[in-house]
Amino acid sequence: MRVKYMKTTVALAASLIAAGVTAPLLSAQGGNSPRAATGVASSDQPLATYPPTAGFNPLTASAAELAQNHFPPRPTAGPALTAWDATYGRATHYVPPDPVQGTTLVAPPLATSSSTSPAGSYNSLNSGDWTGYFITESSTLAQATWEQVPVHAGTDTNYKTAPQVAFWTGLGGVTSPQYLIQAGASSISTSPSAQYRFWTEDAPLAPDYEGPVIRPYQYAFVSVQYEGSDSTLYFLENTTTGDYSDFVNDTPDVELNTTDFIAESPPAIATWPDWGETTFTGCTGSTLALQPGQSDTEVFMYSSSGILRGTPGPVNPANDGFNVWWKSA
Repeated sequence: MRVKYMKTTVALAASLIAAGVTAPLLSAQGGNSPRAATGVASSDQPLATYPPTAGFNPLTASAAELAQNHFPPRPTAGPALTAWDATYGRATHYVPPDPVQGTTLVAPPLATSSSTSPAGSYNSLNSGDWTGYFITESSTLAQATWEQVPVHAGTDTNYKTAPQVAFWTGLGGVTSPQYLIQAGASSISTSPSAQYRFWTEDAPLAPDYEGPVIRPYQYAFVSVQYEGSDSTLYFLENTTTGDYSDFVNDTPDVELNTTDFIAESPPAIATWPDWGETTFTGCTGSTLALQPGQSDTEVFMYSSSGILRGTPGPVNPANDGFNVWWKSA
C-alpha cells in the first residue's frame, strides 16, 4: 500500500502559461519519503476529489467559482482565452476517479547518452524508451494536449497488457531518473470496443489507471501541478467528449528540475507497436512554454540494435508544440 500523508490542501495556483498566468514556484522542492515498494492497491483512493458544484459551467463561472472547483482563472481575451476555452472550457462532465493499479511501469529511468545536434539546433539525448521534448527549468506545473492515436499490434485490447504507446506530460525523470510525477493516456491495439485509459504515476511506483476513457483520435488534455506537502493536483480531460477528472494524489517522490512532453514505449510491453504520428500542443511548465531554443531538449528513441524508433519534429512556436512519430528504420 502507498503510505498516506496528512496534508492541508493548497489553493490552486496553476494556469495555462498561454493565459499569461504564472504558477509560483514552491519553496519546497519535494523529497523522497520512505514508503512501501509494492505500490498502490486497487482500493487506494485519491486524497481529495473535486466534483463540480451545482450548476457549474467553466465558461460562465465566476473567478471564485472556478477556484472553488480547482480550475485556473479564465483569461479575458485573445489567444490566452482561446487556449483556455479549448481545454478547461470544454470540461463539462465530471468522471470520479476509480483507481485500478497497473502492472506496467510507464516511466522507467531515462537512459540517455550525449549527442551533438547540428549547429543552431536543440540539445539532444538518446533513449531506449522515450521520444519528445523536455524543458530544463525548476517547475511545479506540466501541461499538454495531444491526439490519442491508435496503434496496430494484434488483438489484445486489455489496457494493462496490450502492446501500447503511452503519451504523457510530467515533472522530473531526467536529472533523477527514478523520480517522476506524470499523467497521460495509453494507446493499445486497435479495436472498436477498446477503451484507452488515462493514468497517473508517481514513479518508481506502477501507474494508476483513473479518470475518463479516451478512444482513438480523440484529444487529451493533462495538467500535473505539484502543490507541495507531498501532493499533486491532476486534471485529466478528454476534450473531445468533455469528460474530465480533477483530484489530488499522494506523491512523496518528487524531482522538479524538468518539464516533460513524451511518447513512450513501456519496457514491460514486449511488442513495439506502429503508432504513426501524433501532435503535442500547449506544452507548458511553470515559467516556460515549449519554444525553439528556450532550454528545450529533444529526445530520440532507439532500439537496442540502434534503429531509430521514435523522433520528435521541430517545435512550433505558434502552438507551443511539436509532432512526434514512430519510425522503423
